[in-house]
Amino acid sequence: MVKYNSLLLILTFIFLASCSSLNEKITLNGHNINKKVNVINIWSKRFDSKHQSGNLPISTTSAIINDTYVFASNQSGKFLAFNKKTGRRVWAKESKGLLTSAPSVIGKDVFYGTNSGRFYSRKQNNGSLNFEIDLGAGIATPAVFYKGRIFLHLNNHKIISLDQSTGKLLWAYTRSVPYTTTIQGASTPLIYNNSLIIGFSDGFLTSFRIDDGVLQWEKKIALNDKFVDIDITPIVLGRSLYIFSQDEELYQLNLSNGDIKKKFEVFPSSYIKNGKSLVIGTKFGNLKVLKNSKFELNKKISNAGINNILKLKKGYFLTDLSGYLYFLDNNYNEVWKRYLGHSYSTNLAAPYSHGDYVAVYSSRENLYLYQIK
Repeated sequence: MVKYNSLLLILTFIFLASCSSLNEKITLNGHNINKKVNVINIWSKRFDSKHQSGNLPISTTSAIINDTYVFASNQSGKFLAFNKKTGRRVWAKESKGLLTSAPSVIGKDVFYGTNSGRFYSRKQNNGSLNFEIDLGAGIATPAVFYKGRIFLHLNNHKIISLDQSTGKLLWAYTRSVPYTTTIQGASTPLIYNNSLIIGFSDGFLTSFRIDDGVLQWEKKIALNDKFVDIDITPIVLGRSLYIFSQDEELYQLNLSNGDIKKKFEVFPSSYIKNGKSLVIGTKFGNLKVLKNSKFELNKKISNAGINNILKLKKGYFLTDLSGYLYFLDNNYNEVWKRYLGHSYSTNLAAPYSHGDYVAVYSSRENLYLYQIK
């Protein structure tokens, strides 16, 4: 773990502030952190979206990467593609609205949607438009692909199935959510055995038939009176389904009908599947490992909730809600830590990895590309 010099941080931010008139600022060549695991900042960019004094633009979208490009958007409505190796901007396109979820890449195309309900498909190499459609409500989740279909969760609690090539509507399902006190998040759909499993803001987990959107089962998970949202993607582990809602514990469900099999006394804010285990980040800053219905690890990482976990070959990349980034080795030992440097800069959106690269897009529109060596 590195302890950063306070004076160096102050001088760095003075320098960044002096460059605020630039639309983008690029910094190359990161630094090595640990002899066994090196976390290198390949490049970073700072976006300065126009805003009124006192009203900082807050980004809730993510950047995504593949072999060649890093795709991101800013709070001025531009969707951008960067060269992964150099950070050079390859192209930029205006969007009707702002992105509030991560873009998705498949084949030679990139897909993204905005809070105004516009959904785009473009060529990755030059940004040329494949199609653009209006879905009538903001797109809340990244696009999920399966056998030539696209699945989206909209802000009005609607699930959409589209043709991947044309954007033609195949089916739609609208959920009636009676609650007025919701987080206004959304669950990204999970594809499993020709079913679409997804949570809603009324506290129900549901399963749909992929072909025609027929509801196969639904199960009430969250039992609180307020903030019952299921805004997380379910995980299949073994013969069970795992899920949690905003303010409740982790549940283990029957895959075939959603019946609750077990409840675990842990309050997750993030989780991932790793082999036969679940790695869980809690609302209280602990990292826990669940295997065979037993907790094998309970380690304090932060005083804030751990809201994102990525598994890479050499370990785990974590973020917390207080603006820190972490890298742990495969034995869960902390080997690197970085503060994003601003009391208003945190990680509201998920980082994305590709191979040993990780893209992080902070709430203050700072884009970082790291390589784990």
